[in-house]
Amino acid sequence: MDNAVLICNAGHASIETSGWDIDMRDGRPWVRGPLIFDPTQTWRPAGQNRAATPAEKPNWEK
Repeated sequence: MDNAVLICNAGHASIETSGWDIDMRDGRPWVRGPLIFDPTQTWRPAGQNRAATPAEKPNWEK
């Protein structure tokens, strides 16, 4: 479980043939896109999306 990464079902089914690479570094996934999306083949830390950003608590007293 130390190298598990959550990805969608379609991503899981095609990870071997899609050109995407995933690497675990210090318990954090890093991704590298295929040449068509990233000609530089740069490794980037995963989790930099709005799903990983904490949301504000709702104000129920409006």
